[in-house]
Amino acid sequence: MNHKLNGLQDLYDCVDKLLQLPFSQQDLAQEQPKEWVNELLDGSLRLLDLCSTAKDVVLQTKESAQEIQSVLRRRRSGELELVGEVRKYFTSRKVVQKTIHKALRNFKGLETNRVFSSSDDHETKAMVSLLMEVEAVTSSMFEYLLSLISGPKE
Repeated sequence: MNHKLNGLQDLYDCVDKLLQLPFSQQDLAQEQPKEWVNELLDGSLRLLDLCSTAKDVVLQTKESAQEIQSVLRRRRSGELELVGEVRKYFTSRKVVQKTIHKALRNFKGLETNRVFSSSDDHETKAMVSLLMEVEAVTSSMFEYLLSLISGPKE
């Protein structure tokens, strides 16, 4: 997983360099934004929402696991307290799973047919195509990550 995340970081470093090139700046800074620019920006916002969901569920899962560890470290705690914490953990896991499934459904529901640049400029078409592929790779990565966090479907 770490290797995949590092690869994604490298991919975004390359995209950042691409977007810093003069022709990229010119295409993106035109007075009347093209529809493909809005599509790409919307896709980025959807990915940020998915990223936020991933962060929230990882923090919630970590917090629940720490609560169980805390009860286990306190040897004076009775079995009843441990059972209560384990129940809270499983309840939390169900909430996490529902949140993940809802986020993925919403994300997939928002995917639309992409508008491709109608420009005759091959560099622009190549850049748009590349950015769409980067979005698809990122989306796939987040879906994989969230499926690992949510665990097997019950």
